[in-house]
Amino acid sequence: MADNKRPLALIVAVILVWIEAAASFVYAALQTINLISSPSVKDVGGAVSVVIFFVLVAAWLFFSASKLIEGRRWARNAVLFWQFMQIAVSSAAFDAHFGNLPVGLAGVIPAVLIVGLLFTPKVIKLTTDETPPGSEPAK
Repeated sequence: MADNKRPLALIVAVILVWIEAAASFVYAALQTINLISSPSVKDVGGAVSVVIFFVLVAAWLFFSASKLIEGRRWARNAVLFWQFMQIAVSSAAFDAHFGNLPVGLAGVIPAVLIVGLLFTPKVIKLTTDETPPGSEPAK
């Protein structure tokens, strides 16, 4: 009998990634509204690029988290990569000259938490097991 129960750490990590994805999509939507409603946008191409980037980030995070809950190894790596990138970018918010502590913490705290959750032994075992999720191990 296969144990199909997912570790709590994995479930929490996936929920946090879905929240990050939703936040990215909301940011893209707000930038789109700003682009449409504000005639004073100086760099339209740059603004459109930002919107496209955050829509793609949101889509990739939703997709990766959906596959992560299934125990896919590549999805764990994709989510980890994004968290490390988020930590690197968010850490710039701690700069004394243009620093914004709440923004930096809002990026670093969930990313560090997700990384920690993804490195728990049960999550590592689930995402590195060679047996496809939902199938019986070979005898």
